[in-house]
Amino acid sequence: MKAKPATLKAMLADGAVTGIAHVHVIGPGAHEATIRVDAGDLITLRSPGARFGPPA
Repeated sequence: MKAKPATLKAMLADGAVTGIAHVHVIGPGAHEATIRVDAGDLITLRSPGARFGPPA
């Protein structure tokens, strides 16, 4: 399958992503990882029980 980067971003974000924003898909393998993003980036959690914030 060949797709343009903008098309892949839209598929991951469930809609259009404008400008130079990046889409970060965070899965189970990123457990307790530190993710660095820029303002305007989209973060998608694709893991059961995933949440943002410090450990409970």
